[in-house]
Amino acid sequence: MNKTAKKAVSAFLCAATVFASTAAYADGSKTYTFTLEQAIDAAMTDNPQLEACDAEQKSNQYNLSAAMSTKSKYKKMPVYASSYDTMYIKEGYYVDMYKTLMELNTKKREQISSSVAYDVTQSYYQYKIANSLCDVAQKARDLAQENFENVNKRFELGMIAQLDLDNAALSVSNCESTLRDYERQRDIARENLKIKLQLDGQDCDFVLTDGIECDEFAADADSDIAKAMDTRYDVASLKANYELAQKYFDYTKPLTPGSAKYQTAYSDLVSKEYSYTNNKKLIALSVRSTYNSVLAAADSLDNAQRSADITKRTYEINKVKFDNGMITNSDLTTSLNNYLSAQISLENAKLTYKLAYEKYGYEISIGLQQ
Repeated sequence: MNKTAKKAVSAFLCAATVFASTAAYADGSKTYTFTLEQAIDAAMTDNPQLEACDAEQKSNQYNLSAAMSTKSKYKKMPVYASSYDTMYIKEGYYVDMYKTLMELNTKKREQISSSVAYDVTQSYYQYKIANSLCDVAQKARDLAQENFENVNKRFELGMIAQLDLDNAALSVSNCESTLRDYERQRDIARENLKIKLQLDGQDCDFVLTDGIECDEFAADADSDIAKAMDTRYDVASLKANYELAQKYFDYTKPLTPGSAKYQTAYSDLVSKEYSYTNNKKLIALSVRSTYNSVLAAADSLDNAQRSADITKRTYEINKVKFDNGMITNSDLTTSLNNYLSAQISLENAKLTYKLAYEKYGYEISIGLQQ
């Protein structure tokens, strides 16, 4: 099946998955309604990364069968220094190697699936936040327009100066520019989600039903890191490479230490051992860094929420003050801008916390692709 046909099938399966929640319009566009789980399922369907991993596993299976067959044929063959590779075949090194590769491929597939799921989660919530930011910017624009109309009435009555009117008009213009910018960012976020769901090329939009809230973060970093060292694909891969290098060197020991093959095997063993022990420490450190990122994001979210509440109340108070002639329009505009900025910071803080929270869950299990 060629790539175009596969994409058509994927699009059909995706549509079938959510058919009851898919709206089609006369102009050919569609709106898909997705839970996060449905979005992840759609991304997994005919996923090229998973297909490549499955193809690799088939190759490993073929090579394992060939290695087992060759080992059987070489069983009684004598070993000479000039043809020492026969020893590795007879002792079953290549059989062990392909068995190991098959075991690793199974874990690798789990890691790829986790990475796909996290990528979709990231894109899913980025699009939700992009919509939220547009809503915030639209609300700010509406408030600025309302303020301009009030200022204009006062100006016509000769109650305020031209400078106040110009300032109110500039506020509307700035809010409109901000809204257009966020609408463009929303378009990019939509296209990114379409790519992740293999719907790129379609004229479609999304209604995403899962909320961005998540439970309060409570984790035991030390315990989680210890478990991650037993479950992560990258740690398992480093360990397997070290163990294979150890087996290869064990079969090479009968050779004299001065031989090139002996020195090559020994050098590879030392290198793989260092890579395993050192990178395992770095991976554990990376998991702890992810843990710290969640804590930092939680603090930032709390502060952003408080700031948003304060700036909202400040704007509401200043609006009353302006209506009663107690402050200038410049003062009101400043409080409006502070309110808008705080709302934007809050939405971004929600996204940062949600993604950090989700990422930690993947990093302490199978890990994510780097």
